[in-house]
Amino acid sequence: AFIDAASFVAEADRWTFDFMGMRELIDHQMASPKMAERIDTTAVVIPHTADVGQASDHAPMMATYRF
Repeated sequence: AFIDAASFVAEADRWTFDFMGMRELIDHQMASPKMAERIDTTAVVIPHTADVGQASDHAPMMATYRF
């Protein structure tokens, strides 16, 4: 019944880990149905920048929730 915030990211960008060219979504941000109603679906991003690459081998998933 939980919703993964990643489902609001374009499929081509829906990955958080790159292992030898194989991109996978292995990090998730799960929301209950009530919390999922508050996700700003236009503000869910998984950045794949050089800064992220220097900090971690996983890309963060960021979502904005409206209250």
